[in-house]
Amino acid sequence: MRGGSGRFTSGDPFPPTTVSDEEHPLAAIIASLTGGAPIVIDGVPVASAASIISSTASVGSPISQAASLVEALGALIAFLGFVVLLLATGLYLGPEAHVGLGIAILILSFLSLVGGGGFIPGLTLGLVGGILSILFQPSEEELPAGWPGSTPARQPGGWEVAARVTCPSCNSSLAPGTKVGERCDARIPALPNPTPSA
Repeated sequence: MRGGSGRFTSGDPFPPTTVSDEEHPLAAIIASLTGGAPIVIDGVPVASAASIISSTASVGSPISQAASLVEALGALIAFLGFVVLLLATGLYLGPEAHVGLGIAILILSFLSLVGGGGFIPGLTLGLVGGILSILFQPSEEELPAGWPGSTPARQPGGWEVAARVTCPSCNSSLAPGTKVGERCDARIPALPNPTPSA
């Protein structure tokens, strides 16, 4: 089973290799957050100013129509920035989806260019955050010593042999190659064979 920290314990007969629960693409998250905020700030004043102009101009006049278009554009830019902020939060909550979230951040940040790109720094930081998210390489959880796929223990003489393992049923300490538990007769997964080190 998994312990309270989310890592596997010796009671797991076949613990899979997973991404660490504590690891997040922090650089991508920070860049995306600091990129999304200027995009929002860029769009809100534009939409607000255009809304005021549209409400004071004559209905159906060219000024009113132009202000309405600018208002819609500003609202769109602010929305794009808000979604980038949500995606950056998603990177923290679900780092395993970093590739898809990074692609989405890249696309939305690029689209913000039509409204000024968050004064350009917002666009730049959003693009950097998206790229860092896509390129993020999470390390894998370390398997308990002795399980298939774990790092063998180094022994004197330059040989590396499989470490001892605890029986998942009776918790007895077993030597490499043991087939069943000493006290419970439970089947033990095969351990890696000794291999010479360079």
